[in-house]
Amino acid sequence: MAIATPFTKPRQFYLNCKENYYRAFGLARFGGLTADLDGAAGLLDWGRGIWPYRHEWWWGRLSAVVGGAELGLNIGRW
Repeated sequence: MAIATPFTKPRQFYLNCKENYYRAFGLARFGGLTADLDGAAGLLDWGRGIWPYRHEWWWGRLSAVVGGAELGLNIGRW
């Protein structure tokens, strides 16, 4: 998904790309903790822009298997 968000000032913008539901495999180790990532899902999310000095953005995402099908959901509001 590619999103181009304009703002009120002419030169302000935000360009964002989200690629949902990447499969993850392997282990992640943090100190004495180990997490098994086999079957986990992740997201590639990047963006560039010129933002207003004050701005609020609400964003959420979900990756899950529902009824045997992979589901990737992205929600947001600015």
